Amino acid sequence: MKDYINAKTLEDLICRAIKIKAYIEIVSLTHNVIELYLQYILEKHIVDSDGSSSSKLRKKLEILSNNRVYLINYLELCFLFNLIDSDMYEKIKKFNTNRNDAIHSILKSKPRSISFDKLKETARLGREIQLHLSPLKHSKEDIMQILYYFDYPDKMPEDRNFSASFVEY
Repeated sequence: MKDYINAKTLEDLICRAIKIKAYIEIVSLTHNVIELYLQYILEKHIVDSDGSSSSKLRKKLEILSNNRVYLINYLELCFLFNLIDSDMYEKIKKFNTNRNDAIHSILKSKPRSISFDKLKETARLGREIQLHLSPLKHSKEDIMQILYYFDYPDKMPEDRNFSASFVEY
């Protein structure tokens, strides 16, 4: 039987990266998860309760699915449809800008242009956004607890049961 990446194993990868303070990996993983959550929110919105969608929106989705769509594209569409509030919109834009700055400075061999603290701050912001957008609907208390373990990874329990149950969707 082959092993597959799913929500549980992805969360395990993020927790492992947090434990070893691999902030660039956390930024990368959370970026991908945030993009998937925005895509999920958008697709859920455009599909009617009977499973069909308006032809105009379906055509736009087909165009998007045939081209590379980035987090920022999903973000703009979700904001235009009022699926996320302006505060979350600004947080995601900030996260995406900081992520791009970090990646580009590393790729251009200018690692000193981004500080370790800025990278950690970006990783934490990504984790916070990820938890807020999660279809699991984490409570504020759960999010605070999970972010506590981000700030103090040495105190993270080995079993990480604090990260909530996962559902198949």
